[in-house]
Amino acid sequence: MLGHSLHREIELYVQAGVTPIEAIQAATIVAARAMKMEKEAGTIQVGERADMIVVNRNPLESISNIRKIESVVAAGRVFDCSALWQSVGFQP
Repeated sequence: MLGHSLHREIELYVQAGVTPIEAIQAATIVAARAMKMEKEAGTIQVGERADMIVVNRNPLESISNIRKIESVVAAGRVFDCSALWQSVGFQP
């Protein structure tokens, strides 16, 4: 699954010595800049797309906390993560 492999990639960056904030930025604003999409994605700003995850633990304290997803915001709608998993028959 894409989300899980991205989480692992971010964790590996931190294991390699990158700070948690730098690893998160690599997956967000740095990626948006690389795709020349920084005016519409990569940060939380008025006028940008607001697709994001909401975690219930601080990933700056432990990067593995990026896996503790509480909800997903996509296309202006908030989705409960556990309900999303159950809708596809998956038990995390």
